[in-house]
Amino acid sequence: MNAEVCFYLFASLLHGLPVHSIFQPRALSLFFLSLASVSSRRTVWAVPTPLIPLFHPHAPLPTPTPRRPSSFGTASESIPTSITLRSLEQGILSHIHSKTPQNHSPVIGDESSVHGTAATADFSALVLAEMADDVPLAAHREVTSDYEPSQDGSVFGSLSSSVKDHVWEYGRRYHMFKYGRYPLPNDEDEFKRESLRHTMLKELLHGKLYFSPIESHPQKIIDLGTGFGEWAIEAGEAFPSATIVGVDLSPIQPVWIPPNVEFIVDDIEDDWVYATDFDFVHLRFTGITVKDNVSLQHNIFHRNLKPGGWVEYQDLYPEPGSEDGTIPADYAVRKFYALCVRVFKEVYDFELDFVRKLPESLQGQGFVNVQHKVFHVPIGDWPRDQRMRTIGGYLREVLMNFASAMAARPFVEFGMEKSEIDDLLSSLRDSLSDRSIHAYLPMHYVWGQKPT
Repeated sequence: MNAEVCFYLFASLLHGLPVHSIFQPRALSLFFLSLASVSSRRTVWAVPTPLIPLFHPHAPLPTPTPRRPSSFGTASESIPTSITLRSLEQGILSHIHSKTPQNHSPVIGDESSVHGTAATADFSALVLAEMADDVPLAAHREVTSDYEPSQDGSVFGSLSSSVKDHVWEYGRRYHMFKYGRYPLPNDEDEFKRESLRHTMLKELLHGKLYFSPIESHPQKIIDLGTGFGEWAIEAGEAFPSATIVGVDLSPIQPVWIPPNVEFIVDDIEDDWVYATDFDFVHLRFTGITVKDNVSLQHNIFHRNLKPGGWVEYQDLYPEPGSEDGTIPADYAVRKFYALCVRVFKEVYDFELDFVRKLPESLQGQGFVNVQHKVFHVPIGDWPRDQRMRTIGGYLREVLMNFASAMAARPFVEFGMEKSEIDDLLSSLRDSLSDRSIHAYLPMHYVWGQKPT
């Protein structure tokens, strides 16, 4: 056993990692990537930091600290780009291939599956390890790229420029492909928000990733609006014999992914180019990404799902509620969400509150066996139950980071003055810290099946 392996085991045990987590493929690959990077121009990640869970359910909640955004996986970091570029090329050329199922019985839909935060912690470390050093904030638009330019004369080389670029505005980083289509950032702070939100939902559902009763050996699963890819990666680990496809406008997913997972840069509302025989279509928090939900559901039903396949939506409804009437008339969280609904509708033509219409909308498209579950997610750490208090603390941090993302661009493009935005954020922060307000947000899960 060489010195590097000894050091890896020592560092892992020192930080209290269970033995099964130490030998996870992604943890090992990230560790040796870190060792290799020590001799490069600058270190990608310090060992053993990637092995420490970022958000542990029994640890104090992290408090995000303001920092300058970072670019992801630039060529100077010596991080392999072949996986991501291959996935991007497949997205543009719409090559999606099925794989032969193997003998495997995943338990991804059971309460006992993927519980806790180990998988999320590995993913968080993986993505953060692919971030480069800080870059200066730009008052003007600054275009940056995550990937090396193509060295061949392929069609993909000529098409990939706008796909791989990002733009810096309002002190944050945004996607360049179809510029302005999605109004929120795709930088490190946004990754932290999405990662924490993913952890929150897994804790809420005791580890479940979905409710749809899909078959035990699915061959193809697609995650529309995949973001940083947490859900797609964990689905790929649970179903190693299936092909998992994640689609998003931004090339922000990690390079080191399971071999059965691929990511495509595309607009999910464009002309449909994906395969027509998926077993499961998953959409989470797409209220701020989809303008025409009815047309998208039409595509899913007629061009995406095979007979007997399932579609599932997961989204928060932007209206706080309370079971004991403790929400005051001037509750800042309610005002904030009412403003968000208005901004997304008037500026970007998104229906943030479409989630309540989903059951009827799916049935109108022809889906059968439509089911609907609603969970009350506490806002803040006011619940007496320890588990719900932890979940509420997660949501509080998610909301504050979401407010920061809204303040950077959407509120400005809506015409709000800086003083107005500052006052709103201040009152929002006070409301989120008030334990006498027992508020919650409804989390909706809606799923349906294409007839056989």
